[in-house]
Amino acid sequence: MTSPPVSLRHDPVAGRLALREALLRPPPGLDTLGLVFLFCETLSSLGVPLERSRCVLFTLHPLFHARSFVWDTRIGSTTEVHRHGIQELPDYTKSPVAAVREQGVARIRRRLEDPGVPADFDGLAGLRERGVTDYLCLPVPFIDGSVHAMSFATVAAGGFVDVEADAIEEALRLLAFLMEITARRDVTNVMLRTYLGADAARHVLSGQVRLGDGETITSVIWLSDLREFTAMTDSLPRAELLELLDAFYDAVVTSIENEDGEVLKFIGDAVLAAVPVDPAGGPAPAVRRALKAAQDAMHRADAVNASRRSQGRRPFAFGIALHVGEVTYGNVGVPERLDFTVIGPAVNLASRIEGLCRPLGEFALASEVFASHCSAEEVRDLGPQTVRGVDHPVRV
Repeated sequence: MTSPPVSLRHDPVAGRLALREALLRPPPGLDTLGLVFLFCETLSSLGVPLERSRCVLFTLHPLFHARSFVWDTRIGSTTEVHRHGIQELPDYTKSPVAAVREQGVARIRRRLEDPGVPADFDGLAGLRERGVTDYLCLPVPFIDGSVHAMSFATVAAGGFVDVEADAIEEALRLLAFLMEITARRDVTNVMLRTYLGADAARHVLSGQVRLGDGETITSVIWLSDLREFTAMTDSLPRAELLELLDAFYDAVVTSIENEDGEVLKFIGDAVLAAVPVDPAGGPAPAVRRALKAAQDAMHRADAVNASRRSQGRRPFAFGIALHVGEVTYGNVGVPERLDFTVIGPAVNLASRIEGLCRPLGEFALASEVFASHCSAEEVRDLGPQTVRGVDHPVRV
């Protein structure tokens, strides 16, 4: 005979131990979403009549302020939602989450089936209308001093019993430790991807963190440079200059990333990117993606500039150089300050070719090696050109 399942309500000691054991021995590799799922599923398995739970973690991310993880017994899973500008939204500022996070309230509980209990926070009246009988919101404190929040709701008659609410609050302290580990890992991944690019971040996180760590790869090299940037720096207000620079970056970077390219560096008003060549397939597929990205960047820039002109704002122009060659992909710099990038003669040549865009009156120029993988309809031969720093003419 198998033992009946432990119930927190009827055996609080055994239930607390079971809840603690689940958190002390989580499956390896769980992320924050998985931790929320594990916690809520364990509570449910211990007889807690949990209908819905929401965990709100405030994070460091360039696109959003908070991550919201929602567990719902009706769908049997946990979902993640990103919240933009949450600090200014009324559904946050007047919510229990804001109270426990910013006002230091240790615990908010509202037994909503009691008509005399006030719906004194935004959202509680709606929960009552949906049949929620008991609502509990608790802080999730991290060791770094930041405070987050997690709420629990039930539709069961009578709501949570006190021993269940107390066990949730007690176990949440342990869950907070685990969440801080996964949240920090997530922030590290996001920040490295944001500042280095996805592939460079993967290399760094895999252990390539020493000066000289790297590899030789064949890649399409992309170099874009904004024209007349020095003059614009002198003539445009700072805010307007930054807005124009961001519009240029948006047109170029979006196009590159849509074709699986990797932006390696912003060099003032320039963009250095790479489209890696798969050794098994040769350069042609990477060349086609880079060519498509260049065409897309041109169309995006045209559309943006049309809008800018209609609003009386200054348009922008830029050039693109495309080349294929071997590069060293890895760490350069000094041991205490590294940069993960590409270096080599192929990068230098791409830079020199890009400098010909303006004098030749072309939006994009390609090296002879790059053009050899294009059709005759896609390129025009401009013949050998004198390139600064190269002791022989270069065909573009």
